[in-house]
Amino acid sequence: MKQPNPISLLTFCLCPLLALDALAAQPAPPAGKPPSSVKWQRPGPRQEGQQVMLEGLPTDVERMFKEGSTLYFLTAKGELLASKSFGTLTSVRKDLAGLKLLPHPGGFLAVSADTIYRLTDKATEKLVGPRKGLRAVTISGTNVLWLEEKFNHCLRRMPIAGGDEDVLLQDLGPTAQSYVVRPNDVLVGLHGATKDGIGVVRYTPAGESKGWIWKGHLRPESFQLVGGRTFAVLMFNAGFVVELKADDTVVQIGLLAAGAHDPIPAGEHFYWTNAYSVQRAAFDGGGKLETLTMDTNGKDHVVEDGAILWFDAWRQQVRRMVFPK
Repeated sequence: MKQPNPISLLTFCLCPLLALDALAAQPAPPAGKPPSSVKWQRPGPRQEGQQVMLEGLPTDVERMFKEGSTLYFLTAKGELLASKSFGTLTSVRKDLAGLKLLPHPGGFLAVSADTIYRLTDKATEKLVGPRKGLRAVTISGTNVLWLEEKFNHCLRRMPIAGGDEDVLLQDLGPTAQSYVVRPNDVLVGLHGATKDGIGVVRYTPAGESKGWIWKGHLRPESFQLVGGRTFAVLMFNAGFVVELKADDTVVQIGLLAAGAHDPIPAGEHFYWTNAYSVQRAAFDGGGKLETLTMDTNGKDHVVEDGAILWFDAWRQQVRRMVFPK
């Protein structure tokens, strides 16, 4: 296994974060009110390419999802709102406070501190739980996967429709916080208390550890498989989207400011929003970051048909921008 250079890793992880920490330390304007005098928030060069698709949304929208032609919005109070084809906003449910929603074809899963539920418009069915140490719940195809405390912290999988559970890995320890199941191995992200316990470990499908493939100061928050390539989000306040290459090298794709929301792959780019802008970075762009627009408080986003849609909390709008060439 190729060993990472500790000096280059330290430079890779820490130097850009100093500037990001300074940016994150600046006070945010009041909710629902865009800034008017902060120089680094003036409109970007592609501001004119935006469309306003919905207006009058609550200021406390925290998540945004899309299923077919319907947009869903989850508020901090636990209300799920829906708009079909950018039409009238309607209330679907009001009993989801404290739950994390995961969309899948046909509905949502809702995750509490120890239980996974399957939701329909009106019903709530327990799917898994209660389980000690439940965390890192993800959806892969028709299955739901999660980590839990049993078997010295294990990775489990079961069909969303219900059925038998499989234990994919065990003896992962309490610092295991993320993972991705690939055809020939499983990568597990560890969030240790020191840099010696932070990084990515490879396991065989049979559960044998093959050791570290990357260690550093940034915590692996999530992984994504895109066209046979493996990408990860590494964060500590701020961070990066990176690609984990087959030779265990780490290639920077894009720089994520503090508060950046989940990067979504579309075409040959990742797209994301943060408190002041909409940005993207190409898979093979050499780490170059492109700001599509500024002067917008992007709370969450989705991609569709060659465009990104996001909720602008300052203006209480859903805005849309076609992907630039």
